Amino acid sequence: MMTLSQNNPESEDFEWGVRTSLAAGYHALSYLHMDDHIHTHLTARLEAEHYLAPQFGLLYEEMTASNLLKVPFSYKDPRVNHAAVVIHKVIYDHRPEVNYIFHFHTPAVTAVSVDKRGLLPVTQWALFFHNLIAYHPYDAIVLSEKEQGQGLVTSLGDKKILIMNNHGATVCASTIEEAFFYTYFLEKACRAQCAFSGILEENILFPSREICEQTQKDMLTTEHPFGHQTWQAMLRKLNRMGSNYAD
Repeated sequence: MMTLSQNNPESEDFEWGVRTSLAAGYHALSYLHMDDHIHTHLTARLEAEHYLAPQFGLLYEEMTASNLLKVPFSYKDPRVNHAAVVIHKVIYDHRPEVNYIFHFHTPAVTAVSVDKRGLLPVTQWALFFHNLIAYHPYDAIVLSEKEQGQGLVTSLGDKKILIMNNHGATVCASTIEEAFFYTYFLEKACRAQCAFSGILEENILFPSREICEQTQKDMLTTEHPFGHQTWQAMLRKLNRMGSNYAD
């Protein structure tokens, strides 16, 4: 599977590789029940002037490499969910190293987004995100690029993950492997937090800051390149299932 860092953005093969990767991301999240009917969105940067976005109204399982829309950054395509345009465009504009953005709101992620404490650093999954998460206050559906969009990128700063309070999460990554890894394990961390939510905080074991930092550093060295083995395993699962993401 191609990634943005491995190919020439001007070539047709490059664009098809990005299309296939992004479509596979949709099918992976559909298989994992991490979609929200038609109301969340994953995108990928193609080059300086365009990104790939979903046609609003399609289910994740219906996304394919060929039906993803090639959208100019300068144009608000009416076929794309307007909230998706605002969230993704402003991040791509401000973060040139970001090539994939996954925006989702599962019940578990949304539940953690309403907790004033945020994601607690108490499970190994949660420690993967040590110092990688920013938080953004809820300000209704994100439809205004000038006001809401700018506020969103200000909250995100240089972090990889933005937990949007009372809403969901946005993962920013340089490769499809990184995007899937963080999305998959953020969901696991949030589901775990929901599972122990009935435990009083005084009875929860909190690892030391040093252990949190070491765990996050160690996580980055477990796969080469980062997230590759996790992503390839997901692709094998999709292929065995006969997924048509590459159509």
